[in-house]
Amino acid sequence: MIHRYPDKFYAYVGNGQMVNPMEGIKISHKWLKQKAEQTNHKKLLYL
Repeated sequence: MIHRYPDKFYAYVGNGQMVNPMEGIKISHKWLKQKAEQTNHKKLLYL
């Protein structure tokens, strides 16, 4: 559909099937904490 009507779309976002949601949450939390530490973001450091 996007190929037929490219002027109708700004972006396309897709996602895959979640196999292990809890592991995904752990990985996301670890990544977010690392970014908070790198930028010294005080509010995020206490999540």
